[in-house]
Amino acid sequence: MIPYSVAHPGGVVFRDNVWIGNEPGQGLTCATFIVELFNELGIPFINVETWQERIGDIEWAEWILSLLSENMPPEHIKAQKEKIGQTVRIRPSDIAAAGYVVTQEMVAPLHFDEVNPISECIENTLLGHK
Repeated sequence: MIPYSVAHPGGVVFRDNVWIGNEPGQGLTCATFIVELFNELGIPFINVETWQERIGDIEWAEWILSLLSENMPPEHIKAQKEKIGQTVRIRPSDIAAAGYVVTQEMVAPLHFDEVNPISECIENTLLGHK
């Protein structure tokens, strides 16, 4: 079982296809699961260290955590709350955009500035913005 976390702690979370995080607050979203899966396989994908906070990220994390908190131990909730604003959000649209750009020939992961414009376009299209 892999716990959910709105504030991804970074670092290694898989080893030999097994979840190894045990500390309160550790966990993944669907998007960070994909990032860590690529990392586990040794395939360059995105450079999380270049990711930047965007408008709405903190509010999203607070909202999702409030929805999920009924089913989480108090120490897990507390640890995640403390990380909100300290870690950046990788959005599902970032994963879709990176998947569009990634190639087999890549030797280095994609940076935020390479992915974000496409990610914004995906979000705007889905939201009906022009």
